Amino acid sequence: MICEYYDTCVFMQHKTKTDPVTAGVIAQSYCKSDKYRCARFCLFRIIAPDRVPDHIWPSDDAEAMEVIEDSFKINE
Repeated sequence: MICEYYDTCVFMQHKTKTDPVTAGVIAQSYCKSDKYRCARFCLFRIIAPDRVPDHIWPSDDAEAMEVIEDSFKINE
Protein backbone atom coordinates (compact mmCIF):
# COMPACT_ATOMS: atom_id res chain seq x y z
CA MET A 1 0.00 0.00 0.00
CA ILE A 2 1.38 3.39 -0.98
CA CYS A 3 2.27 5.85 1.77
CA GLU A 4 -0.51 8.32 2.50
CA TYR A 5 2.06 11.13 2.55
CA TYR A 6 3.54 10.28 -0.86
CA ASP A 7 1.76 13.06 -2.77
CA THR A 8 2.53 15.74 -0.19
CA CYS A 9 6.07 14.74 0.81
CA VAL A 10 8.28 17.72 -0.03
CA PHE A 11 11.34 15.47 -0.26
CA MET A 12 9.72 13.18 -2.84
CA GLN A 13 8.30 16.09 -4.82
CA HIS A 14 11.76 17.66 -5.03
CA LYS A 15 13.54 14.39 -5.84
CA THR A 16 11.04 13.54 -8.57
CA LYS A 17 11.83 16.86 -10.28
CA THR A 18 15.61 16.89 -9.75
CA ASP A 19 16.55 13.21 -9.83
CA PRO A 20 13.72 11.01 -11.11
CA VAL A 21 15.82 7.82 -11.15
CA THR A 22 16.71 8.12 -7.47
CA ALA A 23 13.14 9.16 -6.68
CA GLY A 24 11.89 5.98 -8.35
CA VAL A 25 14.23 3.79 -6.31
CA ILE A 26 13.25 5.55 -3.08
CA ALA A 27 9.55 5.32 -3.89
CA GLN A 28 9.84 1.61 -4.61
CA SER A 29 11.90 0.92 -1.47
CA TYR A 30 9.92 3.03 0.97
CA CYS A 31 6.78 4.79 -0.30
CA LYS A 32 5.27 1.90 -2.22
CA SER A 33 6.47 -1.07 -0.22
CA ASP A 34 7.54 -0.44 3.38
CA LYS A 35 6.62 3.05 4.54
CA TYR A 36 7.32 2.10 8.15
CA ARG A 37 11.06 1.95 7.36
CA CYS A 38 10.99 5.58 6.17
CA ALA A 39 12.45 8.09 8.62
CA ARG A 40 10.24 10.80 7.11
CA PHE A 41 7.08 8.74 7.60
CA CYS A 42 8.00 8.19 11.25
CA LEU A 43 8.55 11.91 11.73
CA PHE A 44 5.25 12.72 10.03
CA ARG A 45 3.52 10.48 12.53
CA ILE A 46 5.47 11.49 15.65
CA ILE A 47 5.95 15.25 15.33
CA ALA A 48 3.59 16.33 12.49
CA PRO A 49 4.11 16.62 8.73
CA ASP A 50 4.65 20.38 8.72
CA ARG A 51 7.59 20.09 11.16
CA VAL A 52 9.63 17.54 9.19
CA PRO A 53 12.81 19.12 7.77
CA ASP A 54 12.88 18.91 3.97
CA HIS A 55 16.48 17.64 3.82
CA ILE A 56 15.91 14.38 5.71
CA TRP A 57 16.17 11.30 3.50
CA PRO A 58 13.93 8.26 4.08
CA SER A 59 17.02 6.32 5.22
CA ASP A 60 18.22 9.01 7.62
CA ASP A 61 17.24 7.38 10.90
CA ALA A 62 19.93 9.12 12.97
CA GLU A 63 18.86 12.58 11.82
CA ALA A 64 15.22 11.68 12.44
CA MET A 65 16.04 10.67 16.01
CA GLU A 66 17.74 14.03 16.58
CA VAL A 67 14.66 15.85 15.28
CA ILE A 68 12.43 13.81 17.60
CA GLU A 69 14.70 14.46 20.60
CA ASP A 70 14.82 18.18 19.82
CA SER A 71 11.06 18.28 19.39
CA PHE A 72 10.46 16.85 22.85
CA LYS A 73 13.03 19.20 24.42
CA ILE A 74 11.10 22.17 23.02
CA ASN A 75 7.84 20.82 24.41
CA GLU A 76 9.16 20.24 27.92
